[in-house]
Amino acid sequence: EPPDNKNISLNVNGEYLIPNSGEISLYMGKLKDTTDQEQELIGYEKTPIQPTGTEFKAHFGPAKNIIDFSKSLQWGYGLNNFVIGGAWRDIYDQEEIEPPEPDEPINHKNYGVYRVVNIVNIRAVPGGEILHFDNFTMTRDLESFAWTFNFNLLDRASYNLVKPVGRTLKSIEVEINGIKFGGFIGKSTTSRSAGSDGVVKETYKTTGWSTLKLLSNPYSRKRAYSESQQKTAAQIVTAELAGTGFILDWQTVDWNIPAGVHNYQDKTPLGAILSVVNSVGGVIIPDNLTDKLTVKPYYPVSPWSWYNAETIPDRTMSESQFFTIDNEAVPVENPDGVFVYGEEKGVGVQAVRQGKPGTALLPDIVDKYITQNAAGQERGRIEVARNSYIEKVPMTTYVDENGIIMPQDLIEFTTQEGGKWRGMVSQVSIACQRIGTALAQQIIVDRFYDE
Repeated sequence: EPPDNKNISLNVNGEYLIPNSGEISLYMGKLKDTTDQEQELIGYEKTPIQPTGTEFKAHFGPAKNIIDFSKSLQWGYGLNNFVIGGAWRDIYDQEEIEPPEPDEPINHKNYGVYRVVNIVNIRAVPGGEILHFDNFTMTRDLESFAWTFNFNLLDRASYNLVKPVGRTLKSIEVEINGIKFGGFIGKSTTSRSAGSDGVVKETYKTTGWSTLKLLSNPYSRKRAYSESQQKTAAQIVTAELAGTGFILDWQTVDWNIPAGVHNYQDKTPLGAILSVVNSVGGVIIPDNLTDKLTVKPYYPVSPWSWYNAETIPDRTMSESQFFTIDNEAVPVENPDGVFVYGEEKGVGVQAVRQGKPGTALLPDIVDKYITQNAAGQERGRIEVARNSYIEKVPMTTYVDENGIIMPQDLIEFTTQEGGKWRGMVSQVSIACQRIGTALAQQIIVDRFYDE
């Protein structure tokens, strides 16, 4: 018989010995008529009292009459030599349970939703034929003077439009969301392989660069030259571009270089230009589409001035826009000065960071193009900046409505906690894998620490 509280509880442990026949009889008593809802509540709670190694079924239905229910259970050790115990609950005169009050509705902010459909096309130039491609990437860093393009072509017709033949190089135009990049294909690879079905498949891989690379080895001949007149640095570079079709935009310090200083042997036009540009810590920026090159300082704004009120960032972004951010701290002592010297017709300059004592000096620098103080000061500024504690922070995001992030963009980032920091982009890589319309771009950001 069930006790007054209408609960039946049976606990059995491994030391319990079943007397006589090894059977346990449970008498359920008299059950009240139950509704359909109550029938669903009849069941097991916690671990069911279910005999091990035997089958057990209990059937309950609408009780139109008073029911005496009896069931004999074979009880004993199961296959794993232990007894399962637990509690079994049934329903008698259980009161109706009131449902809990519903939770308060959550009011979400009405955020805007932007859908960006990226369009990437590669065309053969000058015909404008569309190339069928996949696995496209393009990369440029500040140490490079050209974009590098890599992609696979999906058919031989596309491949024949751009593959190099002898001395003839084929030009291409890459368009990403309306932004165009010009270049040429300088390397191609054809490979054949048989699939599991025995069908032979051809793969065409191509590599290209911005057209500015045509001024470098092996695409331009090396030569010897000596400048017999005094010229400015910008005038010397302009003369090196004569007959190439390229034009110059000089955006760094300019200074006079005496006759005879600019002389060389076995250099291409771009090699000669880099000698002048590197002497003041400059970099060459290729134009995206036209035959134009721009010369700028490696750091147009010194890293220690990025947080000044007069420094306006090129972009403002949140760290939440990036799905990967890598940090690797490699602290170094920040230098505050360096001695820069010319040669026979040069000058000597001590470049010291403003407001610093000039006691943490870098090794001396000697360059024949340091012929005026302005050149030595600029070279010293760049050397001190590049040898300071600059953390390289790789960050990956999508190409969205904000467009392609470019090298030398100064960005102000907002952290998840609401703080802010600034950094300059030194490398950009864009990847299109033909998965949906997503374009991923990875940037490397130079972050300066002054402590």
